[in-house]
Amino acid sequence: MPPTLEADVALIHLAGGGARVTPPAGTLALTAPRRAARGRSEDFVFISLGLQSAQPLAPGLVDHLAHLASGAYFSTPGSVTAAMRQSAEAVNDHLLGLNQADEGVSRVQGRMMLGVLRGRDLYLAQSGVGQAIVIRPGQVNRLVSDEAAARPLGLAAAPLLRFHHLEAQPGDLVLLTTAAPPIWADTILNGLLDHDLAEGVERLAAGSTHDLTGLLMRMTLAGERRPASVR
Repeated sequence: MPPTLEADVALIHLAGGGARVTPPAGTLALTAPRRAARGRSEDFVFISLGLQSAQPLAPGLVDHLAHLASGAYFSTPGSVTAAMRQSAEAVNDHLLGLNQADEGVSRVQGRMMLGVLRGRDLYLAQSGVGQAIVIRPGQVNRLVSDEAAARPLGLAAAPLLRFHHLEAQPGDLVLLTTAAPPIWADTILNGLLDHDLAEGVERLAAGSTHDLTGLLMRMTLAGERRPASVR
């Protein structure tokens, strides 16, 4: 049996042309809690979530929704994709309730990129605007769905998710962000392979004029370096 993979994780928080040290809201990297549902105990979950609104939002709402999404995932038994869908539905239902309570005005729209690593299987899902980028030597694979981008969370009874599944390899870099593509050139992304994650985030900041949040992950063999949960 091929060895299990884990992930080293760096949070991405770019603002004002530089990388911030403060943790970005709505961004999580989590190992399974002790009382996870059947089938969830070996999963690593990565969440990048953002909100768009013409009105001020309640403080802490983005973080609350990210934790709501992770809780829904780890409490749902069965397949990975079923749990990912339940995660998006939890966020969608909350935002839909906020919008309907405000006299039917759709004032809050959500976007979420969700990743799950199980063994060597990497599952990715997009709901609303966002992108996943998988970087290997000489190869940059951008996983983006225009259809999912056109269906933000909080506006319809059921969320639209676009799923991707691939077999991860040691050394793979994976970037998740709810920022709209394109942002970085392939040359910048390929250059990340030669740097540690902290340096990689700095290079991403230097190569972008956008304010954005997300996660940068490097796949590692199990036991080489087990990451703590990033909350």
